Amino acid sequence: MFWLLFFYLLIYGAVHTILYLRLRPLLPKGRSWRLSLLAFFLLMVLMPILARVLEGFGWISLACAAAWAAYLWMAYALLAWAFTLILWALEWVSRGIMRLAGLRFSPGAQALLIVAAFPLALAVEGLGILEARQPVVEQVIIATPKLPPGRDRLRLVLIADLHLGCMMDRRRVDNIIGLVRAQRPDLLLAAGDLVDGYIPHRDHTAQRLALIEAPLGKFAVIGNHEHYVGLEESLRFLKEAGFTVLRQEAAAPAGLVNLVGVDDPGRVGHGGEVPDEKPVLKLALPKLYTILMKHRPWVDPEAAKLFDLQVSGHTHGGQVFPFHFLTAMAYPHLAGLYPLPQGSWLYVTRGAGTWGPPIRLLAPPEITVLDLVRDGGAPPAAGRLRPDDEKKEK
Repeated sequence: MFWLLFFYLLIYGAVHTILYLRLRPLLPKGRSWRLSLLAFFLLMVLMPILARVLEGFGWISLACAAAWAAYLWMAYALLAWAFTLILWALEWVSRGIMRLAGLRFSPGAQALLIVAAFPLALAVEGLGILEARQPVVEQVIIATPKLPPGRDRLRLVLIADLHLGCMMDRRRVDNIIGLVRAQRPDLLLAAGDLVDGYIPHRDHTAQRLALIEAPLGKFAVIGNHEHYVGLEESLRFLKEAGFTVLRQEAAAPAGLVNLVGVDDPGRVGHGGEVPDEKPVLKLALPKLYTILMKHRPWVDPEAAKLFDLQVSGHTHGGQVFPFHFLTAMAYPHLAGLYPLPQGSWLYVTRGAGTWGPPIRLLAPPEITVLDLVRDGGAPPAAGRLRPDDEKKEK
């Protein structure tokens, strides 16, 4: 925890330091303006920590107010920082060109390049807020000869990374629930991180999730945030929401498909151990299509010989462009359908919610429809389910 906090303060503090250095030439003369700006930046750096502290004391309303202020500002500050670096580089290039041409770079042009970063960041943040509130339905059609006789189609709906808590308001949650119900799943799968921060019992979120009907059952696995919130409380929430949690366990609902679920290790390197899914996969019924539910898109090459499809989340598809490049460095399987060398497949959902700032940029929230259909072995196909397609399914 110490090192996590240390690197958070180091990186986020550096972002605000750059913003301060860029703004300083435009501040009125006098120490009071500079000290006021520094004090404000320091407060906003500490605000996410304050929100967690308030939450720990059980002051949920204050914690949520602090979280909204903290994470809306975080999105704005990070975007402003990105635009600041771009415009700062543009300024230095322009200065060099003009110096070679014997021209002078005017203070007005410098001020324009400084100021421009901030309305640009505000506009992009607004777009990101809108995108985060408009989940899309992605469809994956998998042809397999492994469906039992008499069953030509099996519809599974996959959700992950809702991060239910302060930053997921009721309207967003109800929109996601409505979309999931509209897909009429035979099975509902949850690939971890349904909760984040305080467990939202107060607005009856678990009871609303429980209204989703899936005739063959609802199954979930543990993500890293279930560990952070508190495992026992998270398990109780998932049970109230109607999920069977697979913890190093296998299930075969109605004898149609194998589901194998493993826990996320939580904080790897801080006491969390990566579960070995191979012994659990060997418990699966032979000849049935086998799906491994695992929160993070880590693939064990040996385990990949024992399943047909692994479904994961965790990456959010990067959540915010251009920061998804950093996520892709840690998780090359960022989002979508990937063939594995062993002949099996990996599907990584972008997730339906947001972590931290309530924005998404070029990574819309996702609900995934996985249709297993009887066929002689055509490769899986992925695409977006259009509204007219949804009507045909009903």
